[in-house]
Amino acid sequence: MKKLIILLLIVGCEEFAPTNHTHTDTGETVTDTLFVYDTLIVTNYDTLIVLDTLIVNYDTTITVIDTVFMVENSEYIDVDWFLMKGTAIQKRIPSFDEMGNPTDCEYVYDNGYYFIFSESSNITNINLEYEVNENGGCGNETLIFNDNTQTLSFTYNGESFNFDLSDSFDSESEIFFIETNNPSDSMFPLKRILYNQNMNYIKLFSHNGLAFVDIDCSAPNEIIDYR
Repeated sequence: MKKLIILLLIVGCEEFAPTNHTHTDTGETVTDTLFVYDTLIVTNYDTLIVLDTLIVNYDTTITVIDTVFMVENSEYIDVDWFLMKGTAIQKRIPSFDEMGNPTDCEYVYDNGYYFIFSESSNITNINLEYEVNENGGCGNETLIFNDNTQTLSFTYNGESFNFDLSDSFDSESEIFFIETNNPSDSMFPLKRILYNQNMNYIKLFSHNGLAFVDIDCSAPNEIIDYR
């Protein structure tokens, strides 16, 4: 299903005349003002995103099947990735019988980290990966450091980054309380990440435009780094 994102598209028409406009996604972003004098209909379960100004005549009808997301330029910045320390990272911890076989799963919340990046970030050499659970534990995958360290490392725009995440490891369950991009999750890869510094939250947009998630980054959560 095609996603249509209208970024401040200039639409001009006579005030008294009905309008019918089409848009071809060229991958370009135009920063200006969207004027609507009659009717704006966004179909195909698309998302209308206005990052500056939307001016609508008093008798205008706007119909959007999925999402209208309007922000001010001064409030949001686009980021390629962010690392945040969080206080409520959710993991499923298995319990075992006397023979060591998993019997049940318990949802546990603990301190940990979010490391999230967009599909256009071009992050490489990341040492986090999901390992398939062969013993039938909670979920099909477990997040591991593929270099047997507890330090997140990756390359972004030719620069190497390293962050010690050892305090996210739970020795009892042997699980890292880290949330990161998971190819098995329908949210990923992410199309876009917007950071609202004034309101202290981050908005994640899924690759198909059918969902978005807000992540609270206010205290006691803490943004470690972002680019």
